[in-house]
Amino acid sequence: MEAIAEGQRRVAQLYFDDGSVEWACPPLKALLHVMVHGQWEGMDENHPDFRAMFTREAMLSSQWYADLS
Repeated sequence: MEAIAEGQRRVAQLYFDDGSVEWACPPLKALLHVMVHGQWEGMDENHPDFRAMFTREAMLSSQWYADLS
């Protein structure tokens, strides 16, 4: 299990290395931060606010989505 988690962390780190993490949609960006740094804005993957980012409503109301329109 640790080898799988480490492999995922290394892959997530590539998004930071090339800067593409900045282009990711909000929930993916947050997830990449958690995978590499263990937290996103003080939240881990179990925090209710972090988990709420993965709803349809949260995506459609995000500034990231509005900028695509």
